[in-house]
Amino acid sequence: MIKIGKTKKKATRHKKKKERTERAKRREINVEAWVDRHLEEFVTLSGLDMLGLSIKTYKEILSDILIQLFGSTTSYTNVKTLVKRYIRNKRKLDQVIATRIASLLESFSNEQLEYIVYNIGDSILYLASKLYSAAKEAGREDLISIIRSKWNFSWVKNKTKILPVPCPKCGFNSLTPDLVCMVCGATVTEKELKEYIGFTQLLKELTEDLGCDDLNKLSKYDYVLLEDSKVKVPWNEKQPLDIEIYLSSREKNLINEELKKKCRQKQT
Repeated sequence: MIKIGKTKKKATRHKKKKERTERAKRREINVEAWVDRHLEEFVTLSGLDMLGLSIKTYKEILSDILIQLFGSTTSYTNVKTLVKRYIRNKRKLDQVIATRIASLLESFSNEQLEYIVYNIGDSILYLASKLYSAAKEAGREDLISIIRSKWNFSWVKNKTKILPVPCPKCGFNSLTPDLVCMVCGATVTEKELKEYIGFTQLLKELTEDLGCDDLNKLSKYDYVLLEDSKVKVPWNEKQPLDIEIYLSSREKNLINEELKKKCRQKQT
């Protein structure tokens, strides 16, 4: 015997559930279309209009950010709400936007360059060269100083705890062991490097700190190691970014003179 009442109730429940699902689907917001309609308003209300980008560029940079800020697609969100969400996450989002602008554009207005330099994060490690060139061309030593500081911070955070040797041309701690700068691209001579870091004084300070045995050992070498702006004895463990600095006859004499002075005093 078929139980008609129960079957009818079950069919009714199924129908209502199907109707609810269909209504939910009908309510779902097309966020990409929403972005197209409201992008300009968001740019104005958020203050990002000061960047002076084209609508096409704003869309390329901001579309996925706005979609994330929109959240659920089953309920409508207005522009002012998205602006508030942007402001709450401003520091993190501005880093992303700054990186995208720096990567996308070939040249920058003054406002764009300032925004990028003030907001960029760890991506400075692969964008420093481009930003340094732009800031130098604009005559913005203040921005170069900020780029340099951010480079150092991000390098120690993400690469090695010890900074590379400073470049005599741009002042960034960005010189490779083959004397090529990672930021300005210059190839420097050993003479230029020695003059820039005050090598003679650094070598003198090293010899004053060494005992007789180490001085005697150092006098048999033709080079020392340079780590950041510190001179090290050549038998210390060599780090990947250490630079070998070859000693001139005058510099070797400095070592021998300290050896004679210090060791004669010990013997008398």
